[in-house]
Amino acid sequence: MPGPDPRNAGLPRRGSAEEAKGWIARRRTRLAERLGLSALKAYALLAVALSGCASGAPTATAHGTTPHGTTPGPLVCVQLSPTLTCSYVGIGRFTVVHIGRFTVGFDPSVTRSADASGVSLVRDVTTDLTRIAALLPGPSSVIIIEQTTNVTPETGELGYTDPTTGQVLIQLDPISQVPFSETLAVWLPEALAHEIHHSVRRLTGPGFGNTLGAFLVSEGMASAFRHQAFLGTDAPWDNALTPVQEHALWKQAQPLLTQGGLPVYSEWFYGGDGVPKWAGFTIGYHIAENYIQHHPGTSAASLVDAPAATILAGSTYAP
Repeated sequence: MPGPDPRNAGLPRRGSAEEAKGWIARRRTRLAERLGLSALKAYALLAVALSGCASGAPTATAHGTTPHGTTPGPLVCVQLSPTLTCSYVGIGRFTVVHIGRFTVGFDPSVTRSADASGVSLVRDVTTDLTRIAALLPGPSSVIIIEQTTNVTPETGELGYTDPTTGQVLIQLDPISQVPFSETLAVWLPEALAHEIHHSVRRLTGPGFGNTLGAFLVSEGMASAFRHQAFLGTDAPWDNALTPVQEHALWKQAQPLLTQGGLPVYSEWFYGGDGVPKWAGFTIGYHIAENYIQHHPGTSAASLVDAPAATILAGSTYAP
């Protein structure tokens, strides 16, 4: 488990507190079993950099040649980079596509599932990332998209941003509470926008933070950027509270804004001790939206480097 300052952008989003703890434990155990490492070393390797980036039109990387019009075969991890260990995700093979400043590793399983739904995953992700990059400049980064059952059932996806490297993991499940076509068309772009905002804030700005106040601002601005990039659909966690709940919870949260650590994050974003699931996402999003509305000319993209204290002080949020 991470220490008292986990920089919680690395946590999976929108699960329960127990799911969050279990997710971390499973990652450490799976890596330890595969590589014969201690649990602590296994966790540390989750932050190993996936290197390599290119610019320009998307290009798939593979050894050898493939017939025209076919998808290149996936690469074994060591073929991507001598520093790549595959410890970042639980799969050993990716098809790697360079999309502008992003190096994207596609799990072949999820690509096949998308094909079965009549969707070109590489094409759609290219479109999504091109839009995101135009709105939110930033450094080169790595994104992994894998198939798994470890997702938010309401959307069929789960996002994670490494707190050390800023690398992004998107997990997709073809069988969840929503059709996979909806996951790909609606919730995958949401996840990409949300996590890339985290990534840029981590790599060029103040980072995710280590207090409840910073958590609220980082998550809220990431959600606001998703709305900036992809209009039209509210996520279930954007408005997960009744007005009465939100008023009471904000009153409860204000004295705790300087408190930090994994338990605080888990309680306010995954639920616990009387705090409903997703409360932190709702409050944070509303704080961010309030600040943007009262500061013309700003946006979630332009505020990616803004300190949490600036947003909290400049927002008139009062549910």
